[in-house]
Amino acid sequence: MKRKEKPHSVWLRCARLVTSQYKKQKTGSVPNDPADFAAIVKQIDRQQSRLATTRSQGWKAAEAKAYEDYRRQLRILRERVESALEEVGNPNSYIVNEVDLFRDLLTLKEEFTSATFSKREMWLSIVTKDIVLEDFRLGAFRVELHLDSLSSNRPYYEVIATDANRPSSNDGVTHPHVQDDRLCEGDGQPAINLALQQGRLLDFFQLVEQVLGTYNPSSAYVSIRDWDGATCGHCGQSTDPEDCRECSSCDAFICDECVYRCSDCEDPFCGNCDEPCSGCLESICKFCIRSCSECDERHCFDCLSENERCTSCEEKTKEEGSKSGDANTAIHTHSVGQAVVSS
Repeated sequence: MKRKEKPHSVWLRCARLVTSQYKKQKTGSVPNDPADFAAIVKQIDRQQSRLATTRSQGWKAAEAKAYEDYRRQLRILRERVESALEEVGNPNSYIVNEVDLFRDLLTLKEEFTSATFSKREMWLSIVTKDIVLEDFRLGAFRVELHLDSLSSNRPYYEVIATDANRPSSNDGVTHPHVQDDRLCEGDGQPAINLALQQGRLLDFFQLVEQVLGTYNPSSAYVSIRDWDGATCGHCGQSTDPEDCRECSSCDAFICDECVYRCSDCEDPFCGNCDEPCSGCLESICKFCIRSCSECDERHCFDCLSENERCTSCEEKTKEEGSKSGDANTAIHTHSVGQAVVSS
């Protein structure tokens, strides 16, 4: 007869497993061979000596080359040191113990009745409450922490919609701050990272749920108002993306009822980026409209002459030319038959 497992035993096993993962992080080994560091330092000494020699001899070109080589070796050393520090981790980051973690897990199970531990799959998960942002329901999310990643400096977790309500414009988004099951933590990132580093898993899940319940329009993958369609930049109505056009100037989405078409290039424009021709009053985009060379009024291509003059200025120029020609003709006729008499 199979013995019935005690209710808390699964969480005790979870606490032991998690504790062992954090111990691995604490006792990580240096990934770089010490000989590598010695070789780099030797190169730095050699480049430093070469730099001193070129400077004392006044060899400017050689000095510049030696200086760049010296800097390059210093950068290599810095990268190797940073890589070693990342792999070793911070020995003081492991402050959790098995008993404290076990108590945290029991509290986690009380707060999130959906809390689940899988030793085979190496994950610990909870399901959040229904997330509602600005009266818009997004549903619950499953937060799955990969326990085998706790031994690294970058613990990995996923945020998976249990009943995804995806925007029409992006199938990879399930929340304004979740794309491809990865959460953009925003201002909550430092607190979440610290909770994971210190093994405070209860705090971690609470913080993630809190971030999911927060909305920042400026950093959203898709804004709430555009969730069910694109918002027209002119009338403000939410519209199916198939019935919208993108302004060729400012990239704003404009619905088919509000869009303007440039009569010259026929590209779509919003009401803020088009301009009426002073002659025919047709809508012209800012790329096609031109100024009359005489009066500076703005016109389309068809309303300007080859001399870049509008119809009014063109007619005015012709009238002035005609009057000038008539005056010259009158003077010439009046002078016919008269000779200049010298005194």
